[in-house]
Amino acid sequence: MGSAKDKFDSFGREKVQCKICNKYYHRLDIHLKTVHGKTVEEYMSEWPGVEILSEHGKTKLNKETGRIVAGDEEGATRKEKESDGKEKHCIRRAEVQRRDIAELSEIDLAYVPPHDSSWVVDETVMTFWEDLAIGLNDREPIYIGGPTGCGKTKGVLVLASALRQPVRRIQLNRDFRVAEFVGQRTLEESASGKTITGWKDGVLTEAMRNGWWLLLDEVDQAHPDILMKLQGVLEGTALILTENFGEVVHPHEYFRIIATANTFGRGDETGLYTGAKIMNEATMDRFGVVIDANYPSEKTEVEIIRQVSGIPAGQASKMVECARKIREAQAKEECSCTFSTRRLVAWARKVKRYGDIQRASNVAVLNKLNYDDRRFVGAIIQRYFAGKIDERVSF
Repeated sequence: MGSAKDKFDSFGREKVQCKICNKYYHRLDIHLKTVHGKTVEEYMSEWPGVEILSEHGKTKLNKETGRIVAGDEEGATRKEKESDGKEKHCIRRAEVQRRDIAELSEIDLAYVPPHDSSWVVDETVMTFWEDLAIGLNDREPIYIGGPTGCGKTKGVLVLASALRQPVRRIQLNRDFRVAEFVGQRTLEESASGKTITGWKDGVLTEAMRNGWWLLLDEVDQAHPDILMKLQGVLEGTALILTENFGEVVHPHEYFRIIATANTFGRGDETGLYTGAKIMNEATMDRFGVVIDANYPSEKTEVEIIRQVSGIPAGQASKMVECARKIREAQAKEECSCTFSTRRLVAWARKVKRYGDIQRASNVAVLNKLNYDDRRFVGAIIQRYFAGKIDERVSF
């Protein structure tokens, strides 16, 4: 999009200038919050009448809010006001509320995911969001399974950003313990200098108290003790902190549990996800919504990597075709690796940076693989990019 020092971006579109640092952006609302820690209202009080959005920024914002919260041409999403003044966002047949910024603390706002303008909304994403929103609306725990790097976590974070909803995200690897999850006793120094016993909340307890979504990544790799602590909470009951003199923590009205994994609690049959466990049937049974996520459509993947990297459409299309060939080969057990959308994004960014498909392939793709997979995947890439990537460098 060009340098922030330039008034026009790389496509010749005029930007607006920040009066604080004199740099140019299409959207000052994001810049002010992330760089200067100011709201638009505070900025406008110092420089009344200045532009906050460029024409391109206005178009992009209208498109984003239209897709996510304001309503699209097909009527899949829409925004309404409830009788109490709160915004109710409808995603097809589901309804979810957007958090009022006045009720959020500074800590809450720190956990609201930033907006991602590269996210592409298509029919698959709308279906994913509808299933997710129905679970959220019904206050049910949600389990999202699917291959690595297909957008399971990202889809949740993008929706949370649109709803201004704080999210506490944690990786449930085998070393993550109950004390970190629920809380633990601590030794603290009192005002008089004496050592006293205190309590420090774990991530689950914090989320329940504050009304955050608790996003549990890799839940199928969690320690069994963590899953046992979860069971009662998954049913919507209060959390009893036996370690803190039996304190009872009731779930905040906005608290939700969303779990993601590469399997569906039955273990890994592909050999791709070392450490994935067979989960207790009683735990799986407590998830009211289970979503089967998959890679985006070919058209959408092309658009995603074009958005994040700026590479030409023809080149992006070839890269997506490579990825799909490798996925098909993995399904046929012709290779032991897959090719995620996340890996495609990393590859596209390196192609843009280096201008050299071979070097970008090594750094972003091939160096991660074992010898046999490296040769197999490298041959597919060479088949699609046997010519020049640009006028300077040949494959």
